[in-house]
Amino acid sequence: MGKFLLGVAAGSITVYVPKYVEEVSPTKYKGTFGTYFQLFLTFGIFLGPLIALPIPVKPTCVDINKCPLLDDWKKNWNVKTYWHILFSLPIITAVLQLILLTFVFKYDTPTFYKERGMTEELNVIMNKIYSPDVVQRKIDEISVAKEGASLSYKEGLFG
Repeated sequence: MGKFLLGVAAGSITVYVPKYVEEVSPTKYKGTFGTYFQLFLTFGIFLGPLIALPIPVKPTCVDINKCPLLDDWKKNWNVKTYWHILFSLPIITAVLQLILLTFVFKYDTPTFYKERGMTEELNVIMNKIYSPDVVQRKIDEISVAKEGASLSYKEGLFG
């Protein structure tokens, strides 16, 4: 069940994060930020097995009761303790992300604010993204993009 939930979460991240980045990024940086996301995701996939390299491979013996290599393997610090560190790293980063997204970076996208008519919040977030002279033009572009959209997410997924 845990692997299933992890797979759903990882798959969701690869869809929702680029969409969020696209909605909150200034137009001239959208491609760059999307590339960074993909690059760091790939680097993270590479880094996982790389940090597990210090854990030695379990020795194989014909008679498991007369295998001195197995006793040395069980006493090895990397076998006894290092895996705990590896196991805790994703938990620590997940908790850190949860705290940051809940308490520090608790912004919705400009599209969310525009759809719900929350103009004050929309202006605040747009002034953080764009310079004041282009904010109104960018807000108008959001409404044009929404009127031109033909399918909602629900319609796109479930028909």
